[in-house]
Amino acid sequence: MKEEIKRFYSQKEQKLLKKLDELFVIWEKRFEGENGWFIRDGFYPGYLGARKKILFIARDCYDIYDGCYISNFIPQYTSGLMNGPNGSKKSINLVRFHKLLIQVAYGILKGDKAPLSWSDIPYARDICETGQIFHDVSFAFMELGKLSHDSESAGTGADWGKISSSVSISTDGDNFLRREIDLLSPDLIIGMNLNENPDGKDYYSIVFEKDISKTSSQICDCAIYQVRLTPKRSIPLLDCWHFSGRFSEEKFIWKPICEALIAINFYQ
Repeated sequence: MKEEIKRFYSQKEQKLLKKLDELFVIWEKRFEGENGWFIRDGFYPGYLGARKKILFIARDCYDIYDGCYISNFIPQYTSGLMNGPNGSKKSINLVRFHKLLIQVAYGILKGDKAPLSWSDIPYARDICETGQIFHDVSFAFMELGKLSHDSESAGTGADWGKISSSVSISTDGDNFLRREIDLLSPDLIIGMNLNENPDGKDYYSIVFEKDISKTSSQICDCAIYQVRLTPKRSIPLLDCWHFSGRFSEEKFIWKPICEALIAINFYQ
């Protein structure tokens, strides 16, 4: 991680950053000779002090050329303005994927006995500009596919071939995806359509192997799993639609997540 970015983190969080950096150094060597840029993700400032530690898991990313995903987005989240082409800027409210990460985390973390209603969640830019991001609201984030590609040549949609190849490299023998999750030690994982994919693979089973199982409670548009992180600690994993999808955010993202959290008594 860039040194000028580390100042945003507490001393305790910097110790976790160091452990992640050490993991990424070893992990990146597995991708030598592969086409793309290895992605170092992890967590945003304030994560360890959050009421609940939330980890979002997505598929793959584009146009991160220096390798550090988190460092790229900290300044953009702080300002509420996202980088565009040719040095342009646009409101984070217009970038569906990132604005939903912030709004969903806000709605979960700000809830008392239940998640907030959608109408009570501010616009993402308001959360950023009022200084709540990285203070009251923070989260961890990881890409399943660890190589960033050029969006101009990649086309639209997920490249499941590249994702599958990346996951195979990351989990061959020493399971680095699982090691990163263990270091982040979340209280809740929210994945984005990683259980039933066009390539026929259930990526949760690949990452967690025998440590994951579906619960008896299931919600439409949100699958509920239990993940055993340690012999004495299990956490919920929710699999929902990808945040970049073009559909009603409240109906297909937020409402199923709320129903799932209530079903598993997340706030008790």
